[in-house]
Amino acid sequence: MGIENNSVSMQKVLNDILHQEILKFEKLRATLFGYFALLLVVTFAVILIFFSDVLSNNNISLEPFLYMMGIFVFFVLREFNITRILKHLIKQKKVIPEYIRYMSVFFESSFPSVLLIILFMFIPSVHVLSTPPVMLYFIVIILSTLSLDFKFPLFAGVVCAVEYFLISQYYINTIERVDYIPVLFEPLIYIGKSIILLSGGIIAGFVAEFLRNSIININKSILERDRIVNMFGQQVSQEIVNELLSNETEIESKRKFVCVMFFDIRNFTPFAEQHNPEEIIKFQNEFLGGVIEIVIKHHGIVNQLLGDGFMATFGAPVSKGNDCQNAFNAAVGILKSVEIEKVKFDFPDLNVGIGLHAGDVVAGNVGTSARKQYSITGNTVIISARIESLNKEYNSQLLISKEVLDNIDDKNINFEGLGKVHVKGREEPVDLYKIF
Repeated sequence: MGIENNSVSMQKVLNDILHQEILKFEKLRATLFGYFALLLVVTFAVILIFFSDVLSNNNISLEPFLYMMGIFVFFVLREFNITRILKHLIKQKKVIPEYIRYMSVFFESSFPSVLLIILFMFIPSVHVLSTPPVMLYFIVIILSTLSLDFKFPLFAGVVCAVEYFLISQYYINTIERVDYIPVLFEPLIYIGKSIILLSGGIIAGFVAEFLRNSIININKSILERDRIVNMFGQQVSQEIVNELLSNETEIESKRKFVCVMFFDIRNFTPFAEQHNPEEIIKFQNEFLGGVIEIVIKHHGIVNQLLGDGFMATFGAPVSKGNDCQNAFNAAVGILKSVEIEKVKFDFPDLNVGIGLHAGDVVAGNVGTSARKQYSITGNTVIISARIESLNKEYNSQLLISKEVLDNIDDKNINFEGLGKVHVKGREEPVDLYKIF
């Protein structure tokens, strides 16, 4: 149920991101339409200002240019107003109703048709069906890919194809056939063009769907990365995080063989009594911070901070070689750092207790869909904690079980066998070793 809830939660986040991306792309589409129409306004203005005499001398009426220029101005104002509205919706993180998107696509797809009708009003010739406004259908279809949804480019293709076909059929059957060229009045010519427009809408739809899926996959990867980074925070090395991401390792609960470390600072209470709170915090941050860095360096993960100590795991969620050896090397590194910190903090009585035990655990997410934590549970964890506490009894700083010693590659270590020791939480005694 937890995994399902997490999946639903991620899907909701993805949907929210997608809706925001759709708004941004719709804003981009409106902006491009607006600037394109503005370019046409400027073009027609230049024609009317600088070439009006040429047009008049060739008996070309200026009226269609004025009408079309007015349509372009209206289109510019409309698109820039839509851009302003979409900008507001993006800030408010709202969603555009689908029927409004359909209306917008219909309006834009009908833009070339309106221009053709205007031209036919002043130039009753079949040649109008081959003038530049026809090419605007393809501009509309291309920009419809920014809707990020297959059905809107398809709808644009259908509107463009149907409107062009109806306009062509109406005018080739009603206008006078002056300068008659039979092929220009052949319906199959315009059926073919309409099919091409429809095909353009279908192709644009697939492009839009590809863009949509790409955005979803990219954001899904980012969310997955953030989920892993947030889950482990600063508890693991970047190397482990990168491996989790590259291998797409699942962090659902599973049985794993790990080495568990429990760490505790000895004589901390007397030290705290002799120092002010700021000095105590500084010691904890610097000393524990350095110790945790050693754990991370040796591919461990700090699962829990326990006041003046912590629990760490080697081998989960990712195993990096010999986990027992890594844990042992980390423990040795910690003991070396203790000698340095004694001098640095004027803490001659500073000692630590470290317990290592290896075995099977259940590793994975524990919690609700609202709050999860990566956790290690099992008898191995309990035994490791008990071993650490025995350092006081044996006047030692590092105790390890036989399960750990047997898995250490480097046997050239100084240790003393303490025999079989009974620990709370386990019926059979544990073979324990004191490390010097």
